[in-house]
Amino acid sequence: AWLDTLKEQTAREWETFLVHRSAELQVAGQLIVSTVANIPHDSEDYGRFVTGRAENNMYETWEHLATAAHDLVIAGDINQAEEDNFVLSSYIRTLDEAKAPFMEHTSPVRQAGLRLIQSEYFVVQHPEYVDSASLAKLSEAEIQSKVQQYCHETEPVIAPLIRVGLSKGPHRSEAEKDALLKKFMDRLVSLMTEKKWINPGWVLFLIVAEKV
Repeated sequence: AWLDTLKEQTAREWETFLVHRSAELQVAGQLIVSTVANIPHDSEDYGRFVTGRAENNMYETWEHLATAAHDLVIAGDINQAEEDNFVLSSYIRTLDEAKAPFMEHTSPVRQAGLRLIQSEYFVVQHPEYVDSASLAKLSEAEIQSKVQQYCHETEPVIAPLIRVGLSKGPHRSEAEKDALLKKFMDRLVSLMTEKKWINPGWVLFLIVAEKV
C-alpha cells in the first residue's frame, strides 16, 4: 500500500511538472528530461541495458540507504520519527510510466500541448565500473576498499539528507549529528560490502517532448 501511494504521488508530480514546463515553452519548443530509471527484471529491456552493464544500479542505492537508516533505529541510535524525516524513499519510474501522460489523449499533459517525440533507456557507468566476472575475482578486502571509496565520493550528497532529518527530530548537538552520520556511513559501507555493491552503472531514461 505504501509503495502504491508513493507510485501514485510520483505520477501526479510528474504530470504537474510536465504541464508547468509546457506553459513555459513556445510552439515548437522542446523539453528534454533525463533522470534515473527503473527497468523491471521481467522486462526484455533488462537484458539489453542492465545485464553486464548496470547490475549494481542506482535503483538499489535507495534500498541500501533506507536499510542503513532503519538499522540505526534498531540499534537505538535514532528514533522512528527521525528515520521518517530522512528523505530516503524514492519511487524510480520505468520508461513506460514516464511516457504514460503523453499516451492518454485526455491527459492534462496532452491538453497542455506537449507531444512525445523521443523516449529511450540508456546507461551511464561509474568510471571504475566492475562487471560481474571481475567482481567475482575480488577479495572481500578489495570490495570493501572500493565501497569505502564510493561512499566517500557520495557522502557530500548523502550527508545533507541525514542532517536535515536529524534537525527535525529531538534537539541534537552538531557533535551528535556528526557521530550519527559516521555511524550511518559505516553501516552503509558494511551493507554494500555484504551485497558486493560497488561502482554502479546508472540506468536512465530520456524523454524529449515538443510543444504544439
